[in-house]
Amino acid sequence: MYITIKGANVNNKANLARVFKTAMFDTSDLYQDFAYLSYSKDDDIAGAHRIIFDDLDRIRVQVDNLYQVASNANIVLDITETAEAIQYIKENLLQINSLDDIDKHVLYRDGELFQNDLIDIWAGKLQNALHGLYYQLCKYLDNQTLYPFWNKFPDTLTYYRVLENPQSAIQQAFTYFEDYLRKQIGVGNDLFGEELINRAFGKNGKLTYSTIPAEQNGARNLLSGAYATFRNPNMHRITGNNEITVLAILSLIYTMFDIVEKSEMNTDDRQ
Repeated sequence: MYITIKGANVNNKANLARVFKTAMFDTSDLYQDFAYLSYSKDDDIAGAHRIIFDDLDRIRVQVDNLYQVASNANIVLDITETAEAIQYIKENLLQINSLDDIDKHVLYRDGELFQNDLIDIWAGKLQNALHGLYYQLCKYLDNQTLYPFWNKFPDTLTYYRVLENPQSAIQQAFTYFEDYLRKQIGVGNDLFGEELINRAFGKNGKLTYSTIPAEQNGARNLLSGAYATFRNPNMHRITGNNEITVLAILSLIYTMFDIVEKSEMNTDDRQ
């Protein structure tokens, strides 16, 4: 299982993996450094500065490396936002030279940390920029090699769409499955949902997945259950599914495609 990139001059899995491996940024040290700065005393601030600058330079080297690796794969990334975020932190960091300067950004109430703009705003700005780089890469993803039936879906249903709008990805996948099933059994758009599934796999249905009645009924129940459990809620209300859940649901839909693909049309069709 691997991922291909549209328009990329990548001929093997190893080269492609380098692009995404390079896109993994570890910012945990940076957040820890900002937390340390929040508690620093005046004589510790210079040392905290150096540590943060070193981490920022490390991340910038990683970003430049990603840019080069992606360019070698004919992928052009815009790293402007990341560069600006790093510069933003450096310039503001130089304004912190005393405990009083830290207190302007870190607030405690009743001995408890109430806000920490150093982490929430400064480090968060860089984290968001790095997420933006990852999303840029995802726009190039072609999932056809991830799942054998991805070619049943439109080019617009990419992994980036999953990240950008998870619920829309589920809705679109079910819509294309339903359209595919109609075409397979030769019925019109007036047939959908449970009635469509029954026409395909129900008693005297148009498709035979298995000559064993329990397995045939199981295929029908699987499709029906997928509609009731995943398709219908996402069509009628906000579900708030995360990326992992959506990918799992899409995998189920690919299995549904597989069931239809492996089924045979009944020659003795009584419907």
